[in-house]
Amino acid sequence: MKRGWFYSYESLKRQFVLLKRYYPFYFDKFSSFDELKEYFSKNLYSAQCDILLNILSSALKDGVVSFEFLYILFERGINKILFKYKGFPEKDDLEIFLFETFYKVILRFDFKKHSRQLALRILSKINKVISRYVEKYNLFQSKIVPLDDVELKESPLPYSLDLILSSLSDFEKELLIRRYVYSESLKDIAKSLNCSYSVISKRIYRAIKKIKKNF
Repeated sequence: MKRGWFYSYESLKRQFVLLKRYYPFYFDKFSSFDELKEYFSKNLYSAQCDILLNILSSALKDGVVSFEFLYILFERGINKILFKYKGFPEKDDLEIFLFETFYKVILRFDFKKHSRQLALRILSKINKVISRYVEKYNLFQSKIVPLDDVELKESPLPYSLDLILSSLSDFEKELLIRRYVYSESLKDIAKSLNCSYSVISKRIYRAIKKIKKNF
């Protein structure tokens, strides 16, 4: 993953300073954010990290740190998940989906219920979601028939392309054309339109659903 594609390193350092200010007992032993990150990388599944993760969950609720801050601390474990799918063709989309999955898992994780092996539990949940995502993608791809293999009939199509496109808004047309005609990644489309990945993904899904319903 390219460093800094969704976060500011300066912001991470500022959040680290706040951690030391509000939770000195736990974080004063670290001289920098990089040192804290390195500690997490080496001890992610340790009891000491379980303690720090509980504190960080409180810091997250209090607005002291962000989800991005936690994501970077989990980077080593997350990269192991990504490595399993290094041959996945839509790598950028997978990385963004993984980040959104991390966000949802952390948001819903019950830190009060679990006190041990927190990182392992969190990463296991993420891995299951990513595995299902890749399985669905592969299943979808297996059902796509190359145009060259399709026997075109002389009879006209029941609906014209103009009629199908007329059922969509200009924004929906743009999204579908950029995604499926020009093969732009969801990440690039979202960035150029100043929208979040999830917004673009949902709008494309709804546009396709609308076409299926009407035609």
